[in-house]
Amino acid sequence: MAKRENKSNKKKKLLIALIILCVLLVGGSYSFYAYVNDYYHANPSATRAIQSSGNVDVEIIDEHDAIVFKPKIIKAGLIFYPGAKVEHTAYAPLLHAFADNGILCILPKLKYNMALFDQDAASSLRWLYPEVNKWYMSGHSMGGAFAARYILNHTGEYDGLILMAAYPTKDLSNTDLTVITVYGSEDKVLNMDKYKDGLSLMPKDFHEIKIDGGNHAFFGNYGSQAKDGEPLITNEEQIQTTVDNVISILGI
Repeated sequence: MAKRENKSNKKKKLLIALIILCVLLVGGSYSFYAYVNDYYHANPSATRAIQSSGNVDVEIIDEHDAIVFKPKIIKAGLIFYPGAKVEHTAYAPLLHAFADNGILCILPKLKYNMALFDQDAASSLRWLYPEVNKWYMSGHSMGGAFAARYILNHTGEYDGLILMAAYPTKDLSNTDLTVITVYGSEDKVLNMDKYKDGLSLMPKDFHEIKIDGGNHAFFGNYGSQAKDGEPLITNEEQIQTTVDNVISILGI
């Protein structure tokens, strides 16, 4: 009799444990789903930039889930990783502006809108345009950090790295990459202590651009970002200042 009761108790305990595990799994899945679906959406102005213009043809590559901004005369190529939890189309104005200056830009839609879950997104993209012989990686915020991680393992395939409100977490100092870092004076999201630490990981001849009046969010077109500083310039001014400075340094 006692043995039957012990078996019954064990079954009850096992059942309770399984129920608790199921609850935790369901709760965790729901929390993750809620987290990744709470993201910054592109402004209408960003959507308007996903259109061809006189100098730039915009192409949607469905099989790679990417948008390409292709200038009439291509001088270089760039693959851009969006910031964490930001709709990728929010960066269309920035990349359209780069394309206006001769840089073919590829903007992938990252899994869950986070480079953390799609670190190698660039792998299948550069080879789509074999005629381009000079390539750069770029990214905003977390996207920049993961662009830096990616390029470190593919230094022979790229000429440089452009970080926007971002810093590397791996040592780039021994590479021949042209590295540019851009941030706004009013950025309150970027951890400046970690940013300064990251400068020691840069090549000795890296370039630093500080945009007076710029903030964290204005590299994209998705409105205000939580805990960010108030910008003293317009969204368009920050984007154009970024593009002008980068183009000047690259000599394109």
